[in-house]
Amino acid sequence: MLFLIVRMPASLFIGFLPKPWQAGDVRGTLWHGQAAQFGANGQLLVSDLRWDWQAAELLRGKLAWQISTLHNQTTGHALLGLELGGLKAENVDVLLPLAPLLALDAKMAPLQIGGNLAIQAKAASEHDWDGVVLTLSDAHAMLTPQANPFGSYRVDTQRKPEGIAWKMRPLQGILHIDGQGVIKPGGKPQGQLHFVPAKGQEALFAPLMASLGGSSAGYTLQLGGQ
Repeated sequence: MLFLIVRMPASLFIGFLPKPWQAGDVRGTLWHGQAAQFGANGQLLVSDLRWDWQAAELLRGKLAWQISTLHNQTTGHALLGLELGGLKAENVDVLLPLAPLLALDAKMAPLQIGGNLAIQAKAASEHDWDGVVLTLSDAHAMLTPQANPFGSYRVDTQRKPEGIAWKMRPLQGILHIDGQGVIKPGGKPQGQLHFVPAKGQEALFAPLMASLGGSSAGYTLQLGGQ
């Protein structure tokens, strides 16, 4: 029985991935393996996803795998563990494409905004949240071809009693996007995002602002239920 568990093909578990997540060309076992593609709703998130079981983590009371990823010729890594309190990610440093993630949100999907999303975290779980920072670089949109890339942004997060508080601010660019809100347990992000084109650049963003329902001067997007 132990031999069967150790040698169990990872491909047997792919059917249990919750929608919309998908994996392709899966090889190896549950303990050591790789997937050539991993994404959501047919859109690629990372290539060459690899996992390796870390036996030494048993001494810390958890099952854990070292995860490695590849996107835009940049490798990423994280330690993903399963412990009594649930799933926990540690030492996270990964780069992901933004578009497939925004496509999961009904309000953000029509904007077709893309870019590179860097995620760094010391620890992230239901009970432990430390140093989780998101950085969006080279943001662009189908509706703003002459303005692309239009900016880079940073999202800082902090655990509070009501959930994970987030605050976004621009780092550079010609489209000012800022906002703040909260992610409640088991829910989607709530809050506001303010879009304001730089002075003299309003015309470049008119199609994007119109798709949001605003004017060329800007728009405030409400996220989630209040």
